Amino acid sequence: MMKNFFLNNFSPSAVFSWPVFLFSLLWAIMTNFTDVDNNPPGNYLLRIASVAAAHLVAFAVLGIFQALSRLAPVLVGAIAVVPVVVVASLARGWAVFTLLNSFGHDSEDLLSYRLMGSVTNIGMSIIVTAVVVHRVRNHRESRRALLAERLRLVEVRDHARGRMQLMTQKTLDDVRAAITAALDLQQSRPAQATADRIQRTIDEIVRPVSHRLEQEQFAWEPAVLDRAAGSLNWRDALSNALSATHLYPRDIALAITAIALSTTLRNQAPLEALYVLACALLGTWCTLLLTRRFVSSRRSAWAERTSMALGAVVAGIATGLSTLPVKLGTEQPFSLVVQAPLFTLMFTVFFALAGSATKQASTATERLRETTAELAWEVARLSEEYRHARLTLARALHGKVQAGMMSSLMRLRQAIRDDDDGLEEMVDHTRGELGSLINSLGVSESIAPLSFDAVIADLADTWEGIAQCTITAHSDTEDLLANDPIVMSALAELIPELTFNAVKHGGATTVDFELDLQDERTLRMVCADNGSRPPDAGRVGLGTKLLDECSSSWNRTNDSSGTVTVAYVPYASYESLRMASS
Repeated sequence: MMKNFFLNNFSPSAVFSWPVFLFSLLWAIMTNFTDVDNNPPGNYLLRIASVAAAHLVAFAVLGIFQALSRLAPVLVGAIAVVPVVVVASLARGWAVFTLLNSFGHDSEDLLSYRLMGSVTNIGMSIIVTAVVVHRVRNHRESRRALLAERLRLVEVRDHARGRMQLMTQKTLDDVRAAITAALDLQQSRPAQATADRIQRTIDEIVRPVSHRLEQEQFAWEPAVLDRAAGSLNWRDALSNALSATHLYPRDIALAITAIALSTTLRNQAPLEALYVLACALLGTWCTLLLTRRFVSSRRSAWAERTSMALGAVVAGIATGLSTLPVKLGTEQPFSLVVQAPLFTLMFTVFFALAGSATKQASTATERLRETTAELAWEVARLSEEYRHARLTLARALHGKVQAGMMSSLMRLRQAIRDDDDGLEEMVDHTRGELGSLINSLGVSESIAPLSFDAVIADLADTWEGIAQCTITAHSDTEDLLANDPIVMSALAELIPELTFNAVKHGGATTVDFELDLQDERTLRMVCADNGSRPPDAGRVGLGTKLLDECSSSWNRTNDSSGTVTVAYVPYASYESLRMASS
């Protein structure tokens, strides 16, 4: 559990980054100047220079950690971030003390305070900022990946639409024109010349074109993604930050307690220190809870932001006042009354901005994920429609047209061999038959509609005695397949191919298919077999090509019990099918 927390929220590159460096440096300077209990006034330039130099020491340690994480990622991972930050903070604390002490600003007894304060204050600022940077970066990278995938899908979708248009217009016209030109039916020729033209048309036009249509794939060049894609809009993040949604009482209270820890333990007796820390934790927490309730009731954005800022200041003042019973006898009794509002306001703004930025990135990522999934469905459906139209035309050429031309050719050649008296009439009749055959050619032409029961029977007959194959489908799925020939066509190719791969490559003796409706527009096909093969065995070949073309997404798992392939095939809704049929 703890390991997953570190792996999901930290990375060496996030810890060693310029936002973390700048924020923690500003935080170090601010805490040094506001801690009047342990830092005498004056020597401002010396203190700034010492704090900045010590900060460089800390980040030198973090830089070494990042370099090691790149060289040996297995040995040095995200889970080592906190120990390394503690070491870097201790190095920083020692450097601050050494520099200030050498110039006579720090006394010897401040070493332990510098070390503890550096760990609790600066270490905390590094960790918190690194978490924010890591999350924002992750969302940014996710958005970039989703934007790239969305761009790719848009291109594929537009390409598929263009190919569909070509298929329904130009391709069909070109095929008709090519066959017509090759046959040249308007020109009257002797019987043998006519037969030769028919043979050449079959060999040079019909068969090559049908094979090309069967094997044709998309060809397109992906565009380059804009470098700015995926970046956050920090102006909007800042504008939306000061709202009740981004007020985090618990986190702010814990941060206030952490920065008060070192100075309180040094300057107060144990019980008094415990009281001050309790006031810092519980007082800030409870006051900010009330503030959040008050802020959430503000209707205008201006009132909400103003109320949140004032509420943070009031929470800090209330926390400082609550410590007066043990602070009145000290040299600086009102130090926390002054410091707590400043720290509370700063933590409030920082956590609010971090929360707003993270939410913006998360929301954008989720929206992109939804639109990308929508595009993936659309692309898969378009791809399958195009494939169906392409294969339908290929089958028409390879089947109906070729068969019609071949039967005409065989009759004509028989008449030539028999030296039939009606040979000229036979030639004229053949030209008429071929003309009607060409005119009837269309994308809508298809072989007989595929039957789900026929696919089941054919699968069982093919592998009888070799493997036991079953297909299970719910009644609503069978109704869908009966009304959506595109999905039925896809399954009629997927099921035999996956079964063939399972038996041939995996040695399976049982192959079970289960079909159900994943949602209102996606069919889920599960193919489970008891074969054994490498996990990547199915990532090549016709099976993978069919899965990529026919499904919006698919995955395959392999273990000792066998192989399971799950594919998600898009289908048209019943309403769309009814409209199409009407």
